[in-house]
This record gives sequence, C-alpha cells and structure tokens, in this order.
Amino acid sequence: MTFNKIIPKGRGFYLYEYESYYDRKVRHSRQRMVRYLGPCDRKGKVLKPPKVQLEGVSSSFPVGRVLVFLASAEQLRIREHVRKVLGVSDEEAGHFLVVVLNQATDRVPDEHLGEWVRASPLPRLLSMDGERIVPEIVERVHSALCHLSDAKVWEDRGLLLQHELTRAWRAKCREPPGAYYDVTKQPFFGWTNPYAERGHDANGGISNVVGFGMVVSEGHHHPYLCRPLPGNQNDSLSVGGTVEMLRARGYEKVRLVMDRGMISKENVALARREGYPLVGLVKGWSTETLALASQWPEDELEVPEYVVRTSRGSVYARAMTVALWGLPQLRLAVVVNTRRKREEREGRDLALQEFEGPGPVSKERLTELKRILKVQNPGKRKKKGGYVPGLLVRCKGRRGVRVDWEAVKRDRSVDGRFLIFST
Repeated sequence: MTFNKIIPKGRGFYLYEYESYYDRKVRHSRQRMVRYLGPCDRKGKVLKPPKVQLEGVSSSFPVGRVLVFLASAEQLRIREHVRKVLGVSDEEAGHFLVVVLNQATDRVPDEHLGEWVRASPLPRLLSMDGERIVPEIVERVHSALCHLSDAKVWEDRGLLLQHELTRAWRAKCREPPGAYYDVTKQPFFGWTNPYAERGHDANGGISNVVGFGMVVSEGHHHPYLCRPLPGNQNDSLSVGGTVEMLRARGYEKVRLVMDRGMISKENVALARREGYPLVGLVKGWSTETLALASQWPEDELEVPEYVVRTSRGSVYARAMTVALWGLPQLRLAVVVNTRRKREEREGRDLALQEFEGPGPVSKERLTELKRILKVQNPGKRKKKGGYVPGLLVRCKGRRGVRVDWEAVKRDRSVDGRFLIFST
C-alpha cells in the first residue's frame, strides 16, 4: 500500500511516495520510499515536478542500427537457419549473427570485436557470454561457411545459406517478382584472396578490390543472390553467370533492373533467351539511339501530358515501341531531366564562349577546354555505331582544332535526355 508523505527540510517542504510492507525478520510493518514527487506547500500540493539531471556519461553505445538489423534477423529466424544449414551449435550460430551485425553496422576490426560486443546490448539480447567473443570466432564463422572437407574438396555452404534465407523471406512476403542487379567493388586489405584484383573502387579510384554481384528484391531489397566476382572483371561479363544461377535456383521470369554498365546487345539477348524481362538505361549513344532520343522536340515532349513525379522532383517521359538490338519490339521511353539539361547546356555554352571568344586563352586553359569539349576521334565511328563523341575536330592552325557546330547542334538536341527500355 502506498501513500504520500510531506517531509520538511530547512525552509521548504518536499513530497515523497512511501509504501508500507511487512518485515518478516522483525515481525512488524515498516515504511520505505518509492519515489520523490517534488517540492510542495504545507498541504502537499506539488509546486514543481522533479527533473532528472545528468551529471556525466561513463560509456555509451549507439544501438539504433544494431537493433533494426537484429529485429530483421529475428523476424527471418536467421540464427535458426544458420544452425540448420551450416550444422553448427546455437552458440556458434549466435557468433555468426554477431559477425554479420558488425559488418552491417560499425565494421570494427576483428581484434576489437569482443570489446564492441561487450559494450553493446547483444550479449543480453542474444543470450550469449560476451567474454567468449574473441577474434578467432571470425575464422570459425568463415570456416563454417566454406572449408576443405575430408576428401580435400572445398565445401561452400554460403550459397546454400543464401538459398535457405531467400526461401524464408519469400514465404513471408508478397512482393512482385522483380529485382535489382548491380555490382559493387569493395577494397581488400588482406594478403591473399583469389577474387582480389586491381580495379575501380567505390570512390572511382584504382585499388585492390573484390567484386560482389548482388540481386535484391525491388520492394524491400531482400536478397536473392550474392556472388563474388574478380575485382578487375567488367560488370557486363557477370550477367550471364548471374542469370544461370538464378535459373538454377528456381527464380524464373524475375524482372531484372540493371545498371547501364551491364547493358549490351549480347546481355539483352541472353536475358530474353533465358526468359528474364529486363529494364534498364540504354548505354552510350549511337546514331540510332541519338535519333530515337531526339525524335520529339522540346515543345512536343516537355508538356504537362508527359510530366512524371519522382522521389527527387519530376521528369518528362514519353514512350514508344521500336526495333532495337535485333529485337522487333522493344518498349522505349525518352526521359528528360530539365535540371540536368540546364546544367549540361550552360556548361557547354560557357566553354564554347570562352573557346571562340576574342580574348586570349592560355595554353593550360586551352588544354582544359579541349578536355571539356572533347576532340573527335574518327576511329571510334565504327565502334560507336556511326556516332563520334566530341565537339572539336582537328584542323590546321595555331590551336589545331575548331568547333564542329553540327556536333554542337546534335548534342544540344539530347541535353538532359536518356533512354529507358523494357523488354
């Protein structure tokens, strides 16, 4: 039973909540304070609610992302599937989950993994002993995924685990059969890795990288497939193997949305042949695609009838059915980003004004203008399908180049435009 009690201190009065309880040792009732209610008047009316004052923080741990990923892992029962597919104990499955959560959030080095776990709420949430988390558990997790069997054959259970987890989320989700496919390159700082090669990293530089081809669902980005790729391999070369692996796993007729770096006539034909619809951006310009992109002038395309709202603003889009890449019927949309069009046009016009202007241009600035406006290389005409990029052509004279105004007109007609296709 609780009751309020007024206690005078100095010149003021303070209200507390007390409760009575029976003490079995002394065999009579006692009173103990439950909580402080604040300063009050003589009649017990609280004058000011109490506020908690924080004097200092001894340690802290950001739990937001960790708890989000942990909730997803529990919803998909990842620990249970790991134990089943990899044939490990429940404790080892928990260690596997710890390694995954670290990679998905803070990515602390292996030697500091134990400190990271002990500072987090994971030992309590996963019912594990944080003191048993040592750097060697990462090696044990990797060994459970892929190891050398008694028959001296590499046994890779990672793909089996992927397949099991994909079945788990597909059983609880009604997403349409669509997926994104892209390749990411991650730096590798170790000593040996058969996939680590010199290639372009995420920052556009050249470093030792490992490629990962990832297929995720359109709606919630749940994984279908993740496969390692050589770091120096062109992204377009991975499409064939990825399509074969999807078909082997039973993911047939899944609509694939691909990055433009993977789009080619050969890959489109391959996906169509295997029964996978494709959606993507037309890669680069050719005489044929330039004609399609500039088919409608601005006053026929940039009208209210064709405006489309996007997550970052709006664009204008108009669709048509054409023959392209050897396909008799291909759905194609001409899309105009007006902000991008304005930036491209202004940048080109300023460079042309400076190049053609009466004022003197230094040698260093002339080299920079040639880089911006690009000098045409006729040798690329056949490779580009008759299209030669660049606004400058070589000629006799002090500068050695002049402006090709037909090329300027050509590029101006497709400012801010790109082509999206669907098979």
